[in-house]
Amino acid sequence: MTVFDFALPSATLAWALLGVAVIGLTNLLVSFTLTLYVAMRSRQQNLTLLPGLLAQVLGLFLRHPWTFLLPPRARRAE
Repeated sequence: MTVFDFALPSATLAWALLGVAVIGLTNLLVSFTLTLYVAMRSRQQNLTLLPGLLAQVLGLFLRHPWTFLLPPRARRAE
């Protein structure tokens, strides 16, 4: 029994998924930007340091991306 006779074109589905991904990335970018701004202000740091800090974080992310996603390994007690 078919309740709805509905066919969704694959191009429409692709555009919808792309839209959701763009919205998610925009949300992530805005959230982290505001968090970093508040953290810099709370530590009374000059906001002119921000581009250098972002360059260092981006460089670290490009060299070792898994450090941003996985927890650090537990060190063995000696």
